Amino acid sequence: MFSEAIATHQKLATVDPDWRWSLPRTYAQAGRKDESLKILAKILKEKPEPTGAWAGWFLAETYAALGDTDEAFRWLEAAYRERHSFMPWIKHNPRTRPCTPTRAFSPCCVA
Repeated sequence: MFSEAIATHQKLATVDPDWRWSLPRTYAQAGRKDESLKILAKILKEKPEPTGAWAGWFLAETYAALGDTDEAFRWLEAAYRERHSFMPWIKHNPRTRPCTPTRAFSPCCVA
Protein backbone atom coordinates (compact mmCIF):
# COMPACT_ATOMS: atom_id res chain seq x y z
CA MET A 1 0.00 0.00 0.00
CA PHE A 2 2.67 2.55 0.98
CA SER A 3 4.91 1.67 -1.95
CA GLU A 4 2.10 2.69 -4.30
CA ALA A 5 1.49 5.90 -2.37
CA ILE A 6 5.19 6.76 -2.46
CA ALA A 7 5.38 6.09 -6.19
CA THR A 8 2.28 8.22 -6.79
CA HIS A 9 3.62 11.13 -4.75
CA GLN A 10 6.96 10.92 -6.57
CA LYS A 11 5.14 11.18 -9.92
CA LEU A 12 2.95 14.04 -8.68
CA ALA A 13 6.02 15.95 -7.51
CA THR A 14 7.43 15.88 -11.03
CA VAL A 15 4.19 17.32 -12.42
CA ASP A 16 3.56 19.90 -9.69
CA PRO A 17 6.31 20.86 -7.24
CA ASP A 18 3.75 21.62 -4.50
CA TRP A 19 3.16 17.87 -4.18
CA ARG A 20 6.74 17.30 -3.08
CA TRP A 21 5.65 18.45 0.38
CA SER A 22 3.53 15.31 0.77
CA LEU A 23 6.35 12.87 -0.03
CA PRO A 24 8.18 12.97 3.33
CA ARG A 25 4.85 12.51 5.14
CA THR A 26 4.12 9.40 3.11
CA TYR A 27 7.56 7.97 3.93
CA ALA A 28 7.01 8.71 7.64
CA GLN A 29 3.62 7.01 7.59
CA ALA A 30 5.24 4.01 5.94
CA GLY A 31 7.61 3.78 8.90
CA ARG A 32 10.55 4.91 6.79
CA LYS A 33 11.46 7.85 9.02
CA ASP A 34 15.12 8.11 8.02
CA GLU A 35 14.14 8.49 4.37
CA SER A 36 11.41 10.93 5.34
CA LEU A 37 13.90 13.12 7.20
CA LYS A 38 16.37 13.02 4.29
CA ILE A 39 13.73 14.15 1.80
CA LEU A 40 12.44 16.77 4.21
CA ALA A 41 15.95 18.15 4.73
CA LYS A 42 16.52 18.31 0.97
CA ILE A 43 13.25 20.15 0.37
CA LEU A 44 13.88 22.59 3.22
CA LYS A 45 17.43 23.20 1.96
CA GLU A 46 16.02 24.17 -1.43
CA LYS A 47 13.39 26.39 0.16
CA PRO A 48 14.44 27.12 3.76
CA GLU A 49 11.43 29.31 4.52
CA PRO A 50 8.48 27.61 2.87
CA THR A 51 5.49 29.79 2.19
CA GLY A 52 2.01 29.04 1.01
CA ALA A 53 -0.80 27.27 2.74
CA TRP A 54 -0.04 23.85 1.25
CA ALA A 55 3.57 23.88 2.40
CA GLY A 56 2.49 24.60 5.98
CA TRP A 57 -0.26 22.00 5.85
CA PHE A 58 1.94 19.20 4.51
CA LEU A 59 4.82 20.09 6.84
CA ALA A 60 2.44 19.93 9.81
CA GLU A 61 1.24 16.49 8.70
CA THR A 62 4.82 15.34 8.14
CA TYR A 63 6.04 16.44 11.55
CA ALA A 64 2.96 14.88 13.18
CA ALA A 65 3.76 11.58 11.41
CA LEU A 66 7.35 11.87 12.66
CA GLY A 67 6.10 12.45 16.21
CA ASP A 68 7.40 16.04 16.44
CA THR A 69 4.24 17.76 17.69
CA ASP A 70 5.91 21.09 18.49
CA GLU A 71 7.07 21.45 14.90
CA ALA A 72 3.69 20.19 13.64
CA PHE A 73 1.92 22.93 15.59
CA ARG A 74 4.34 25.53 14.28
CA TRP A 75 3.40 24.61 10.72
CA LEU A 76 -0.32 24.34 11.51
CA GLU A 77 -0.14 27.92 12.72
CA ALA A 78 1.67 28.89 9.50
CA ALA A 79 -1.11 27.26 7.46
CA TYR A 80 -3.64 29.14 9.57
CA ARG A 81 -1.88 32.46 8.91
CA GLU A 82 -1.98 31.64 5.20
CA ARG A 83 -5.73 31.01 5.58
CA HIS A 84 -5.59 27.41 4.43
CA SER A 85 -9.04 26.26 3.36
CA PHE A 86 -8.78 22.97 5.30
CA MET A 87 -8.43 24.63 8.72
CA PRO A 88 -12.13 24.24 9.67
CA TRP A 89 -11.63 20.46 9.56
CA ILE A 90 -8.31 20.30 11.40
CA LYS A 91 -9.74 18.51 14.42
CA HIS A 92 -11.00 15.75 12.14
CA ASN A 93 -7.80 15.27 10.13
CA PRO A 94 -6.38 11.83 11.01
CA ARG A 95 -2.91 12.97 9.91
CA THR A 96 -2.71 15.59 12.64
CA ARG A 97 -4.38 13.45 15.30
CA PRO A 98 -1.02 12.63 16.97
CA CYS A 99 -0.94 16.28 18.08
CA THR A 100 -4.23 16.31 19.95
CA PRO A 101 -3.47 14.25 23.07
CA THR A 102 -0.09 15.86 23.72
CA ARG A 103 -0.96 19.53 23.62
CA ALA A 104 -4.06 21.70 23.70
CA PHE A 105 -5.06 22.91 20.29
CA SER A 106 -3.78 26.37 19.55
CA PRO A 107 -6.36 29.04 18.64
CA CYS A 108 -5.93 28.15 14.95
CA CYS A 109 -7.29 24.68 15.59
CA VAL A 110 -10.41 25.51 17.58
CA ALA A 111 -13.51 25.21 15.43
